[in-house]
Amino acid sequence: MFVSPIPFIYAYAKEAARQNAAQWPILSRITWRTHGDVDDPMNELVCRVQMTIARTHPSGPRFAATQIRARLYMTGPDGDEVSDASDALVQAINKSWRSGMTTSEGWATHLEWTQLPTPETDMGTTADYINMVSALQVTARKDG
Repeated sequence: MFVSPIPFIYAYAKEAARQNAAQWPILSRITWRTHGDVDDPMNELVCRVQMTIARTHPSGPRFAATQIRARLYMTGPDGDEVSDASDALVQAINKSWRSGMTTSEGWATHLEWTQLPTPETDMGTTADYINMVSALQVTARKDG
């Protein structure tokens, strides 16, 4: 069955955080978005989940699996909190993947971190808040 890329990666990251909040309590404080608002990072800890590339997996029947590359942007008014939340989210997603976590949008058969949490300095970042970005690639499947 077809895996819709944005709903998959959004649900996967949120569910990993929810399932692992007991081990990393900061994960329960994240506000989730698929797009940002300029005022978000000034008020709360926010994770924007954005897909950068999606394509069908080259092996097997078309649409049997989807390869997704995504970025996780963590922002907030407290730089230490943003850094801690970014690190915790990477660990939570990795732990959930290893345990075979399934969401309503499917599951990941392959997961690779292509960028661990790194401060991002671009035109959208000011001295008032910190923006940490991490990136991953997953191969996702869904029962039909």
